[in-house]
Amino acid sequence: MVKKSIILTIIISMIVAKSILGQSIEKFPNFNQYKKWGIQAAATSYDKATICLQYGEYTFENFRTLGWSFGFEYDFYPEKQWSFQTGLSIAKEPVYNILVEIPDDELFTEGYGGVSDRMKGKGAYSLTVPLVVSVKKRLSNKLYGHLIGGLRFLYYKTGSVSTTVTYSNEDESRQIFGMRLTTQEFEYYGGFIIGTGVLWTAKKFLLKTNVVYVMNFQPIMIGEYQFANLEISEPTRGNYTLSGNYLALSFTFHFNKPKNNWE
Repeated sequence: MVKKSIILTIIISMIVAKSILGQSIEKFPNFNQYKKWGIQAAATSYDKATICLQYGEYTFENFRTLGWSFGFEYDFYPEKQWSFQTGLSIAKEPVYNILVEIPDDELFTEGYGGVSDRMKGKGAYSLTVPLVVSVKKRLSNKLYGHLIGGLRFLYYKTGSVSTTVTYSNEDESRQIFGMRLTTQEFEYYGGFIIGTGVLWTAKKFLLKTNVVYVMNFQPIMIGEYQFANLEISEPTRGNYTLSGNYLALSFTFHFNKPKNNWE
């Protein structure tokens, strides 16, 4: 069902893009001097996970996760005001970035200042194919602004991960925190892309600098966490959901064509 929905969305997106681009006229012929293929790198900041308490009183602090992606872009009609881009990028997806704190009086050995454990984890690599439409406007002789919007399709293999906090003294050891997370049961995800940026037409290359926000249709990680074996408090359990949404700053370079191939 998920695969069929994604395929249908791709087809509809391409039909819409073709209809828009069919009405475009050539407005920026200087963009023809650059290759339609470009290389891309991006710095990403993933949204914090959300937690929902089932019972108990303990929780932990969530943080945004920084990441990166690399890939390429293909611009179908760079010389037109409206254009259509796709490509492929690879990234390492986050799983958790949390701080677990438990005070001294909850532990079975007092006087050691409690537990404060910052834990980070990342999952497998993902592959992303964007399908976006852009519209640009000249700002100066070499500078252009543009708006972009569209869809992205993510391949992320299924899997699971767990993490624990264990506290020990000379006599015994207890697991006081545990979390187990899994991906969805499917490997293909969809999402929206929206953003803006500037294009700089240098002598030897075109540089696109974009700020984009990506919002998934489905969260990429879900699971549960639990605090237990504490001296005072009853066990705590809750749900953990990581959307995989992120804000990105991307840089794309389209280099010059050989002069004899300029259109």
